[in-house]
Amino acid sequence: MSIGGRLTLVKSVLNSLPMYFFSLFRVPPCVIKKLESVRCFFCGGGTGNDSKISWVKWEEVLLPYGEGVLNLGSLKSKNLALLGKWWWRFLTEPTTLWVKVISSIYGPSGGFDLDRNHKLITCNSTWANIIKAGDHIDSIGVAFKDSFKKSIGDGSSTRFWSDCWVGSSTLKSRFGRLFRLDRDSNALVKDRIIKDGCSLWNWIRLPGGRTLDQLQQLTELIANSRLAVKPDTWKRLPSLVELDKRGIDLHTVRCPLCDDDVESVDHAILFCKHAYDVWAKVFDWWGLSVTSSLSINEMFSNPPSIIVSDMGFMIWQAMIWTSGYLIWWNRNHKVFNNKCWTSPVALCEVQVKSFEWISKRCKSKKDRVA
Repeated sequence: MSIGGRLTLVKSVLNSLPMYFFSLFRVPPCVIKKLESVRCFFCGGGTGNDSKISWVKWEEVLLPYGEGVLNLGSLKSKNLALLGKWWWRFLTEPTTLWVKVISSIYGPSGGFDLDRNHKLITCNSTWANIIKAGDHIDSIGVAFKDSFKKSIGDGSSTRFWSDCWVGSSTLKSRFGRLFRLDRDSNALVKDRIIKDGCSLWNWIRLPGGRTLDQLQQLTELIANSRLAVKPDTWKRLPSLVELDKRGIDLHTVRCPLCDDDVESVDHAILFCKHAYDVWAKVFDWWGLSVTSSLSINEMFSNPPSIIVSDMGFMIWQAMIWTSGYLIWWNRNHKVFNNKCWTSPVALCEVQVKSFEWISKRCKSKKDRVA
């Protein structure tokens, strides 16, 4: 069999067989080593008990396309990545039964902020291994824990010190002295930020010296924070600027579609020329005009004045979220496949996808007709 045939079989079969177990259980090093030896033996053209000479280190074969040769991917890395997804699911699915079970055992935070010598973490349970997988990802240079950031709404579900909601890391890690002075280490954002960005503190003793300097820095950091009448949400949109902030080495942080500005979340979804053209087409479809002064919150949360009914609001929301999703999909299509839609094609996709979403959401044929 040719090297191309063996490579295809490795990627489609040997890489896929253990995926179910990899997605939930931390695989022991001895098992990883055995599986890698099987892949290495097969890729090298070995048959039966006869193996052939390997001219390239297997570790180099596993490197990405830019650095390696075959881009097979490490099974250990794949296992850690799949376990890391449970962190995101825990944060974004708070009402599901499994999250409630985990929270009842490990606490509201799921055990992510427990001391690593705690008996619940040192045991060899499935969830403890998922927690330790996140630590392992951090230890190899990937800012895994800091990649989850809260978008503040009413501040009722975001911990002021322990959740990442302002800046690129938690306030507890940046202002440790102040954190130890707070009477309530689990205080929520709404408990510490009141009207017009003012702060409300509850210290064990008044800060002084270095802690006073930290308090001034913290006050300046959160001065522009405002609470809104909507729930807090987790966000994880990997724009180039956000990836660069996390220390990921990139060739450029400029927008891959228009190359007119750095790719922030606002630019990618709203202000990129390609994105703006799509929004203009969508708004024109509704007989409206889009303005460049809109923010993401205004675009996705506030319907225009012509929307007066609940059904109209649902249709508007479906169209807006579908448009945002397809704009981001189009951006990724450009990055990974060097292809992107024109704005008329994108408008057709928005119309089709939003109609499909609305049709599935409607509970009766009468709603569909309406």
